[in-house]
Amino acid sequence: MLGSPLVPRESQSVAVNTIQMPGYGRQHIASLDGLRGLAVLLVLAYHHALLNSGWLGVDLFFALSGYLITTILRSARHDEEYWKPFWIKRATRILPPFLLVLVLTPLLGFIVTIRQFAGYLFSLGDVMAYVHSQFEPLRPLWSLAVEEHFYLAWPFAVRYLRRRNLVIILTALLILEPVSRAVVSLYTHDWQVVYFLTPFRLDGLCWGAMLALAMENAAQRACLRRFAMPVMLAALATWVVLRLALGHRFTRDEPTWMYNSGCYALVALVCVSLIAFLLSHPRSLVSSFLSLPALVWTGRISYGLYLYQVILKCVVMSHFGWSDRKALILDAPLVLLFSWVSFTFFEQPLIRWGRSVAKRPAAAPTTPRHAD
Repeated sequence: MLGSPLVPRESQSVAVNTIQMPGYGRQHIASLDGLRGLAVLLVLAYHHALLNSGWLGVDLFFALSGYLITTILRSARHDEEYWKPFWIKRATRILPPFLLVLVLTPLLGFIVTIRQFAGYLFSLGDVMAYVHSQFEPLRPLWSLAVEEHFYLAWPFAVRYLRRRNLVIILTALLILEPVSRAVVSLYTHDWQVVYFLTPFRLDGLCWGAMLALAMENAAQRACLRRFAMPVMLAALATWVVLRLALGHRFTRDEPTWMYNSGCYALVALVCVSLIAFLLSHPRSLVSSFLSLPALVWTGRISYGLYLYQVILKCVVMSHFGWSDRKALILDAPLVLLFSWVSFTFFEQPLIRWGRSVAKRPAAAPTTPRHAD
């Protein structure tokens, strides 16, 4: 998600989006950084009770992560050094801020049981968020757990399976996800089950991976260029119609099977369509807006900003007795400053070190295992 291993130009920040785009060459896409910045600001507004739908920023992260990591894995799938670069870059990008926030939480006075600590440490943040739903400081770790679960299996699929088989797997998952949410909704009305737990939250990652595969094909890229925006608008319109027609039966906090099966699927489709539009229309007004320096800067520090914002909010609220909204006055500038310091002096040096360790030899790639 937020810590997707990117492949930046040597002369630029390690958090920018420089990727090998089939048909386009090696490109830096500032608008994707801006989109990440917008996503984390939506989540920040949601955590401070300013925007009830701000949670969809997480779905933007999922779709971005699915696209970026699948693109990187596909470009390296025939290399002998396939696993080493992937896992070293993942570890040096994800683990430092993750471990920092995990250690800071008890040091700041929040009670974390051994079971909780172990659960978060071993990528069960989604389960911890559901089981300990009232414990806020480490709640953002749920989305990292969802991504890690997906990427335990996905690199193997990309390495050993043909493109056609990858499409079949992703299509099956995209069909099963809303069905599984609808089925579980018949047995529980707890919105947190389908919101936090990995088996029900793979839509965005799958759509992002599917987009990466589509970008490899010239005809499909042309189709995306033409239909990305209409699809996004159609998905948005469908959501609005359902919300107006079903009222409270189409809300997250009082979910029905219709909401759980349909809403998350529509949100993921909107997110991936927006990414596809940005990729295929780099000079559009939307791309220009998302390339604004302030959004790009926010996107570059978004991983730490996402992880640190809740714990700092809880510190401010507990110290001053302020509400969620009032706490934003103080914790927003604090978390921006802390995230920038963390990225500049803590995360970025470790990412660069990881890239140097993981650097693949300049030898020619091995013979492809299959043609796809």
